[in-house]
Amino acid sequence: MLRRTNAAPRRLAVLAAVCATLAGCGQSDGDKFRAAVEKVRKGETHAIEVKAFPKITDKDLEALQNAGDLESLSLDDAPITDEGLKHLAGLSKLSWLSLTGTRVTDAGLPPLTELNSLEFLRLDRTRVKDPGMQTIAAIPRLKELSLWKCVVTDQGVASLAKLNNLERLSLAETLVTDAGLKPLQALTNLKYLSVWNTKVSDAGVNEIKQAIKGVEVVR
Repeated sequence: MLRRTNAAPRRLAVLAAVCATLAGCGQSDGDKFRAAVEKVRKGETHAIEVKAFPKITDKDLEALQNAGDLESLSLDDAPITDEGLKHLAGLSKLSWLSLTGTRVTDAGLPPLTELNSLEFLRLDRTRVKDPGMQTIAAIPRLKELSLWKCVVTDQGVASLAKLNNLERLSLAETLVTDAGLKPLQALTNLKYLSVWNTKVSDAGVNEIKQAIKGVEVVR
């Protein structure tokens, strides 16, 4: 007598999983990104992170016109350029934006000044330089800014003194020196400052600590 087993149902389950995987493989990263935007439109999520679809293009970002409720967007290491940032201008609820490792330059930053809810901005390892600091200084509600490994000098850093709400700032591995920290003494709400691996000296650190009580400085 043959014993009854559950082998057949298990095989069917495995086959279904394989089929689902193969179906997903047929989607481009652009398709996956648009599917993520659709979830935002339906209210299923308020955040998009592109690690799952890293090859999206500037044109794919056009889909963001349907993502008015988006609050958090990470485009880290995607091949996004200045052209792609134009599609972010209508994201009135966006408060968190990371552009680490993208191809963004100073010329692409102006649309970010229209993001009235933006509080967190990460531009690590981008092509942003001194001229872009003037644009960043015009983002009204910015509280956290990271410029790790950007080619930014004392001249550019001086523009950031206009960011009255700034609480956290990373200038790690930039070209800032003690002179660049002097204008930042005006940032009385600053709680954290990283000048790791820069030319800032102990004297420069002590001076800004005296000017801004309670600020944590990492060098």
